[in-house]
Amino acid sequence: MRALVALVALAVTCGSQSGGRAVKEKLELTTKPQEAVFLTTLGWTGGMGMPVLDPASETIRFFKNLPIFVDGARVEELARPQLPESWSGRLRIEIAANIRLVRKTRRNPSVPGFHLQTFWEAEIKKVHGVRVWVDPRD
Repeated sequence: MRALVALVALAVTCGSQSGGRAVKEKLELTTKPQEAVFLTTLGWTGGMGMPVLDPASETIRFFKNLPIFVDGARVEELARPQLPESWSGRLRIEIAANIRLVRKTRRNPSVPGFHLQTFWEAEIKKVHGVRVWVDPRD
C-alpha cells in the first residue's frame, strides 16, 4: 500500500553522490507549485534551456514523457557568484526554490528552422539556496 501511495503522489526524493557532494533531490512531478531541490548545469546545448538532471544517472528528468528544463539565463544568474574562473569536469548546480512545472511549446532557439518542441519548464518563483561545484569525473 505504501508503494502505491508513493507512486500515486509521484514524489521523488533521492540522494546520490556526485563528485563527493551529496545531492538531495526533492522534486514532485506535478504542475502544482512546490518547494523543490533539483540538480542542473550550465553549458548544455541543443535543449530548451538547462536540463533538470536526475542526480543518480545525470540524465534529463522527464514528466509525462517530456523533458524538464529550467531557464538557462536564470541558472547562470544564480550560479555566477559561485562559479570558478575555470574548471575541468562537470559543473553541477543544485537549486532549492519554490517552482512550478509549466508545459511549454516553442522552437528550439539553438537550431534555426527546427520544428516546435513541447517540454516542461521548471519556472523558478523564489530561490532559497544555490550550491555550485565541479565534479572531476568526465
